[in-house]
Amino acid sequence: MRFSELKEKYDKENGNATEVNCILPVHTTINKIETDSCIVFPDVRRGLWKKQDTISLKKNLNRLAMEQAGLRAKKTQTVGIWIIIFPSIFIWIIGFTLIARLKRTFIKPIQELNDVIFDYNNGNRMRRCPSYTISKDLQKLYDGINHILDVK
Repeated sequence: MRFSELKEKYDKENGNATEVNCILPVHTTINKIETDSCIVFPDVRRGLWKKQDTISLKKNLNRLAMEQAGLRAKKTQTVGIWIIIFPSIFIWIIGFTLIARLKRTFIKPIQELNDVIFDYNNGNRMRRCPSYTISKDLQKLYDGINHILDVK
């Protein structure tokens, strides 16, 4: 490997050190590479080998840092999924409860009123609204309609 290729790879790796809060000594390794490249060795190959070793060490440190980042991302993903699931289940249960209550307090009494008026128009003069309902306001309406049907 030529020195220019090695210098090019070093510059690329130096710009790739993004793990600031990582427990691995990435920036320390970069400083070691810079220090080793400043030392003048009597044998140029020995200096290149040492620099290649430190670059290999940095490559391994970067790999470990990426594995740590992947584990953190997986943990965050799991937490994020549960943060979405719990409110969704809660809203789903509230929705079904609300629909059941609306049916019991609003839709069924209106259907009963509709059935009474429909039966009265079809000739069933004895059909009346129930004498008891959940809502006091609907009970007043039922009593009023029963009174109108009794007068006729």
